[in-house]
Amino acid sequence: TTFYPSPAQSVAAFRANEFDSLNPTNFEQWLDVMKSNPDSVAQVTTPPPSFQPYIAMRLDKEPFRDPRVRRALSLLIDRETLITGLAQGMAGYGYGQDNTYFGNNWPFEPDRLGQWFKYDPKQAKQLLDAAGVKDLQLDFLMGSFAGFNFDVWSAIAGMWQQAGGIKTTINAPQDSATWQKQFFGGTYNDLMGIGYVGPGWDPDTFAYHAMNSKSPKNYFKINDPKVDELTLKQRQTMNVEDRKKILTELMDYDLDQVTRLWTVAPYKINLRKPNVFNLIDCEAAWNPIGWGSSGFDFAWKSS
Repeated sequence: TTFYPSPAQSVAAFRANEFDSLNPTNFEQWLDVMKSNPDSVAQVTTPPPSFQPYIAMRLDKEPFRDPRVRRALSLLIDRETLITGLAQGMAGYGYGQDNTYFGNNWPFEPDRLGQWFKYDPKQAKQLLDAAGVKDLQLDFLMGSFAGFNFDVWSAIAGMWQQAGGIKTTINAPQDSATWQKQFFGGTYNDLMGIGYVGPGWDPDTFAYHAMNSKSPKNYFKINDPKVDELTLKQRQTMNVEDRKKILTELMDYDLDQVTRLWTVAPYKINLRKPNVFNLIDCEAAWNPIGWGSSGFDFAWKSS
């Protein structure tokens, strides 16, 4: 196994036929590699439900106990600009639930994600005023110190400052142990930029596991009787259609309460040499990077 410490070195190695698969870091790099290696086979895959970049909030602390504050923070995120700008169109609206369980092959559309997903600084200010919140200053811990997610979280911090007058103190440690201890321990101060939701192969991962007050994976301190009731009820319901109705009610309620600040989920671009086969991604698990690494066992290469 060869480790390439930078994306530029990985691209150079792919062009030099030192390895057979490449994950371009952005749209421009993808087009650039396709120009130099036009015989490459490209695949674009939607993000798996288990990885949906978002911003966690400590719901057991002020000011996040007040849903008006959480809604205001969401209204101050211009997700469409993040998609068309930073992602160059190669991203969708994020939400941590298995869209495939509901028959969707692509991420949820914004009109399905509730009224707080739009960009509306005026309404956000009204909500903050109604909550009596002024001169808000927040600690913002990030689970990346570079790359797309870091850029998205940094851009959101800028949006909060420019459109809402909300200041953030950003901490993006380069060692993963620092943020992992705080996130998984639930000890981050205010906000946490993260992508971890799963892994999991069933909606229960994104319902009971992530949201029930008794779950050890509830890293956001959600403590809501209705959420507890619905997350428990859906895992006790065996009929698929009945369970979908419960999960839909839970999703609508969760989005209305804004228990987490969902951002945008980048599509994965994968390139492979034309003589490499069966090395593919799927919507449930990215491969070869991610939960689907066993896919290497089934890949093969012709001479």
